[in-house]
Amino acid sequence: MSLYRLFYVSTAVPDFHKSDVTALADKAAQRYGKAGITGSLRFNGINFAEVLEGEKADLDALMSEIRADQRHTGVIVIAMIEIEERMFGTWSASIVDGLDFQDFVEAMILRTTAA
Repeated sequence: MSLYRLFYVSTAVPDFHKSDVTALADKAAQRYGKAGITGSLRFNGINFAEVLEGEKADLDALMSEIRADQRHTGVIVIAMIEIEERMFGTWSASIVDGLDFQDFVEAMILRTTAA
């Protein structure tokens, strides 16, 4: 079984608010868990950034759903790399200030890290 880590960004539609993130995160945690996908979602009030980890076929299927989601536009996959172990052992979501997604960028550079 090969694991992959995928990093994408997108822009929220104008009527999506920070208060909507909790409901989004709860649904995602349930759906991702069933598919064996872990990762982390960040939202800064304008942009989403998400790192997802799992098997390639599962990530591809999930990205098809994510691209079709009407809550955001401009989905851009920054990178997808093969990894030996997960960096995000569970799924989480958080609201961040500014555009600081540096830890996600580092997750794509550091191919393996202890969870």
